[in-house]
Amino acid sequence: MKKNKEDDGIYRKPTKGFSKRTNMIVGIAFVIFVLVCCIIRLFV
Repeated sequence: MKKNKEDDGIYRKPTKGFSKRTNMIVGIAFVIFVLVCCIIRLFV
């Protein structure tokens, strides 16, 4: 049981940081994508 709990802690910490980073990257990419679409629409 102790080993499993330790494994959960080891696995949970990186996934939390990874998901946070991924969410930020996805958010930034989405904003850039929307801006690019707006610029293309203005020019076309």
